[in-house]
Amino acid sequence: MARPRSAWVVAVAALAVILVATGAAIAAGLRDGSGHEPARPTTGPLPTPPTPGARGFDGPTRQVSWRGVAVDVPADWPDDTGPGPDWCASDDGRGGSLYPTRPYVAVDRTYAMTLSIGCPEGGGAPDAFGSAPERLWAPHLAFELPIGHLPDGTLTHRGWTFSTRTVAGVRVTLLTDAATRDLVDPILDSIRPVDTDAHGCDSTSPVQAREFVRPEPAFDVTDVDRVDAISICQYDRGSGTSAPGLLGSRRLEGAPAQSLLDAVRVAPAGGGPDAPQHCVHDMYGDTALTIRLHTGGTTRDLYAYYEWCFGNGIDDGTTRRELTRGDCLPLWGDRVTLWGGSAESFRRCHDPR
Repeated sequence: MARPRSAWVVAVAALAVILVATGAAIAAGLRDGSGHEPARPTTGPLPTPPTPGARGFDGPTRQVSWRGVAVDVPADWPDDTGPGPDWCASDDGRGGSLYPTRPYVAVDRTYAMTLSIGCPEGGGAPDAFGSAPERLWAPHLAFELPIGHLPDGTLTHRGWTFSTRTVAGVRVTLLTDAATRDLVDPILDSIRPVDTDAHGCDSTSPVQAREFVRPEPAFDVTDVDRVDAISICQYDRGSGTSAPGLLGSRRLEGAPAQSLLDAVRVAPAGGGPDAPQHCVHDMYGDTALTIRLHTGGTTRDLYAYYEWCFGNGIDDGTTRRELTRGDCLPLWGDRVTLWGGSAESFRRCHDPR
């Protein structure tokens, strides 16, 4: 089962900074006559998901990625959050759990809050199956860094199979039951290293830098009238740019993509919202986004910062623009998750429903 690392929360007054923390080059180019660097050409068509029935699957599949690896899973396996060590806080013991009951792909929980409560152990299963009881299990795929001793291989327990395979420094785990056991080989055999995933997100980005950086080549987003698609790529900034840090990705096309571009274009210049008086000044948040605009055969990258009490906003390298409900709320969904942030930026970027 996916096991999130512990976290703690600090709140300071109404404009408090919510810190969800764990025990845890830039390409340059010649500027054009306007003073902005030209959009870089794409190296080819955007990656696409695998074809239906590929590599031993009976039906349609989709690609999911984390850091530097990608895996094919059935297209009807949604992204979801399974039980962690604090599972008993969301379980009433009578089948009223909030956890998924159908096969799913576990969302990254690196920076999710874990409640410091003691839940009873899960009932005799090997440790690799996690601490949650069997009644809360569902078939699922999960990613993690290979911390601790968990060799590749397969374990079984009362009709369940827990499989582990490590590729390119990423541990992929797969829990299956009798109904999904035939998927073990197709899913595990599909694991491969990738530099760019099916949504057009690179495995590593300059936005992973520990301090805030600006995108290069710089451009003026108000000069971009239309967009074909937008890749939204979330990165871990905890270890810098030395290794792949892609935590999750999604892609908008058509009207949703154009609507997001229009919202960024009209957002006030200057960045924010910020409240620098409420936090330390030598920390910069744990995650950030690259927002990749695809227009014709070119791409342009925006960077978005949203977690800290200063440095927030969407940046095209020329102008930092403010986070608004219009330009921030559409960024989140699927595997791109918002776990916390300073009070006002979190309010603007979070859907309370």
